[in-house]
Amino acid sequence: MSKKNLNLVLPTPSQVAWADAEIGAIIHFDMQAYDPTYNYGEAGRTLRRPPDAKLFNPVELDTDQWLETAVSFGAKYAVFVAKHCSGFSMWPTKAHDYSVKNTPWRGGQGDIVADFFKSCRKFGVKPGLYCSTPWNSYLTVYHGRPVSGDPEAMASYNQVVETQLAELWSQYGEVFEIWFDGGVIPPEQGGPNIIPLLEKFQPNAGVLAGPRGWPNLLRHVGNERAVAPDPFWSTADELVDTDGTVEIAGLGGTPDGKFWAPGEAVMPNHDQIKGFQGGWFWLEGDDHTVYSVDHLIECYFSSVGRNTNLLLGMVIDNRGLVPEADRKRFAEFGQQLKNLYSHRIAEAHGSETSLLLQLPEGKPVNMVSLMEDIAQGERVRKYVVEAHIGGRWVNIAAGTCIGHKRLERFEPVMASELRLTITESAALPAIKEFSAWSVPAGVFAVPLDVAQRSSVSFRKDKDGFIGISCSNPNLAIRYSADGAEPCASSPIFTKPFLLKIGGTVKAYAFLEGGESWSQTFSATFGMDRSDWRVLRVSLESPYDNNGHAGAQHLLNDDPTTYWHTYHSDKSQSVPPHEAVLDMGRTVKVEAFTLLPRNDSTQPFAAMIGFSDQYEFHLSDDGEAWTLAVQGEFTDPKSDTGMRLIPLPKPMTGRFIRFVAKHVVDDIDCVIVAGIGAVEEKQ
Repeated sequence: MSKKNLNLVLPTPSQVAWADAEIGAIIHFDMQAYDPTYNYGEAGRTLRRPPDAKLFNPVELDTDQWLETAVSFGAKYAVFVAKHCSGFSMWPTKAHDYSVKNTPWRGGQGDIVADFFKSCRKFGVKPGLYCSTPWNSYLTVYHGRPVSGDPEAMASYNQVVETQLAELWSQYGEVFEIWFDGGVIPPEQGGPNIIPLLEKFQPNAGVLAGPRGWPNLLRHVGNERAVAPDPFWSTADELVDTDGTVEIAGLGGTPDGKFWAPGEAVMPNHDQIKGFQGGWFWLEGDDHTVYSVDHLIECYFSSVGRNTNLLLGMVIDNRGLVPEADRKRFAEFGQQLKNLYSHRIAEAHGSETSLLLQLPEGKPVNMVSLMEDIAQGERVRKYVVEAHIGGRWVNIAAGTCIGHKRLERFEPVMASELRLTITESAALPAIKEFSAWSVPAGVFAVPLDVAQRSSVSFRKDKDGFIGISCSNPNLAIRYSADGAEPCASSPIFTKPFLLKIGGTVKAYAFLEGGESWSQTFSATFGMDRSDWRVLRVSLESPYDNNGHAGAQHLLNDDPTTYWHTYHSDKSQSVPPHEAVLDMGRTVKVEAFTLLPRNDSTQPFAAMIGFSDQYEFHLSDDGEAWTLAVQGEFTDPKSDTGMRLIPLPKPMTGRFIRFVAKHVVDDIDCVIVAGIGAVEEKQ
């Protein structure tokens, strides 16, 4: 049933064209290619100067090769990092001397930005530009402000920023997308005046994390893994400045948001944990960290398939070329995308609340593509896809947001018809595409069934209420709270329930009206923590991640909130780190619980910062400590849920001291979602 909403927020023509592009490349090239010991993240603290410009000499530089590579995986636009955080500028800027004009490359007469634009025109790719304003190591600017704190230095730096942006936006042609990594400080807070430059030189550009009030804004999805929240609406009520390096949950927008700012899901092509500097830059011998084709396909579904664009990183080596291992993987990814869309067996469109597809006999279907005409707004609020099998209609997919594109995949079914029903909408639906696909075997790396691909997560708040959620919010959940296996007669989860003394909760997700369900997930929760306090932590990160981070979250068992030590000074953030908790009374403890952080949309993310080597100590007074248990998870990635850590023998104490001695994959911060205790039963 539809409802009328005459106040729908609509995109600009530039935003519609941007969404139609779907896939882009972001090309990183900076001084790390010539001095891999350089880390721009240290500059604001140590005042370390970036490498000498004389090192820069990409003697084989070929921007045609870059763009040919981008086209090989279907990129319709490319964003070139014209100035990253070192301050080194890839064009002969007049703002300062740290640029290509003072290098041996082409005798100081080269201009990589000009070459990039020329290659974009040659290959029919729309050009974009990245120019970091918050960071400039050459000018010792940290988080948008000179380290000196001198107001005159700030004014001088603003002039540098405005000069460089005017050069980039006026000298080379129309820019499709402009990237502001981490946002820009507005003029009223002492920052540069950006909007007049945009209005003068690039009035049609889509701008990611740009100044408030710009009509063609784009926004981050909250991470650098190309995993958009589900659902992800193009409209939102507020924007959060983020560069993606510190993950922020809850950025999925709202269906009735105040402004249109579609999402861009960005990711490096190299492993974010194992790759050099987050996978964004080239390092000799780093070929083994290139993501697999299967991983890239999964990221395509969690980005383009969830109403966002996919912006895929591309590294440039010290020759000035895309490395061969990367080129090969990009081409393989592009071929797999062609395989994905190689067999469309039926298609329809229209403005009805129900659309029917007649399927050819003998053709299995395992994916549907849904698209709205977003020029008329995101109108759909809920939908169901059904297959006519054996004389009856069976639900095979259901959801909320469609937007520019929604991809649903499932186990192959032999059906005579498919039916799309819009069960709720803000206005008459405008379905641009409802298509059925028979995707060849081998394209999908994971089970296709919507429930099998879904995970269930649990949370317990400080007052003892248990919440259960599914990575696919369109599935229902059955659960038990007594440790028994849930079944068809178990209650359906509708609201948090009280489990004050602790226990084991089990649950599975299923498609209502369908015939698929997930595996059973479980979590064992500890005792009541309503009287507990966090006494101290060894380091509290300065980033609260939009309220999702902070030591107070150690007393929740919510996988999306956490204490973390992420810091720009990596010498501070690396383990070991510790947290001290007061249980409020003396307790005889038989086990501890430890919860990893997990956003539930992609399981491997739970292991980022997770302590695989740990110690728990107990104390009666918070001063003298006794080791209660220590250990190591030998296969930490096999389980992303709550960990139960039994003590060799029960021990009494009032205070808990948790020590994270080491974390998975040796990353440089600790992240813990919750700590609890199981009291020995009398």
